[in-house]
Amino acid sequence: MKKFIAIGFVLSVLNINALAQSGWFTQSSGTSQHLTAVYFVNGNTGWVVGDNGIILKTTNGGRSWFQQDSQAGNKLGAVQFINANTGWVAGYAATMRKTTNGGENWLPQSIGPAWLPWSFNFVDENYGWIVCEFGIILHTTNGGADWLPQESGTSIDLHSVHFADNRTGWAVGESGIIIATSNGGSNWTMQTSGTGSILSSVQFADNNTGWIAGYDATILKTTNCGTNWTAYASGTGCALRSVHFVKNSIGWVAGFWEPSPDHRRRNQLDTAGKQHKRTSMVDSLFLTTKQDGRWVPTEV
Repeated sequence: MKKFIAIGFVLSVLNINALAQSGWFTQSSGTSQHLTAVYFVNGNTGWVVGDNGIILKTTNGGRSWFQQDSQAGNKLGAVQFINANTGWVAGYAATMRKTTNGGENWLPQSIGPAWLPWSFNFVDENYGWIVCEFGIILHTTNGGADWLPQESGTSIDLHSVHFADNRTGWAVGESGIIIATSNGGSNWTMQTSGTGSILSSVQFADNNTGWIAGYDATILKTTNCGTNWTAYASGTGCALRSVHFVKNSIGWVAGFWEPSPDHRRRNQLDTAGKQHKRTSMVDSLFLTTKQDGRWVPTEV
């Protein structure tokens, strides 16, 4: 059965009013591979990645998708583009690929031992960070030609990283960990999340205002650079995997109805080739349009 793509993930490029009025619809990806991440640079051009190194691209807003050769056979779990030409994908077994021609060619980048890069974030064509298992953080200042380790101060798995500029950033992960830097990652300091749940995704609109989504329906917000984090009720019991805001009062979180997993066991099952019962990373989507942080379920 071919997988379908929820167009709602193209959150950063859609007209908010039109989205609220028209709702969500599916598009055919043309593949049966499990798709894990999506990134659009405008309303027409975007990429989707997933299992077995698959990369799909669209230039017409998702009406049709065509496959690109990633030169990778591992599962890809993250994708980001700085513009229509330059982008990166990352995945299992320390897989990192870069393109400078919109994905016509994907060239390997070396990030060291076979770590699992959970997430990466670039602020421009040169400055980027990767977070991995065991608290590993890698940093590049030349677009990924060289990746150098940074001392995170933790051995806890980190699941998401976001930088507001090339000096100010945050990383989140298991056991409710939040770490922050104000000098490009030369030093990382702990922040208090108030939870022990897995934190899956972090995003900041500027140097002060940011959000975190996590398992056990966790949603956190800060307005003071992470000095204080406030919990908000999502109205669900699902594991939240992604958060995205386009304005301080308009954002989405997405997740699935599954208890917090032991992800290492999940990885072992993947390696053994066993199939998961869950076929979609997104079963539930929630939208907020209020300054008070109230969240409203949205159908997918």
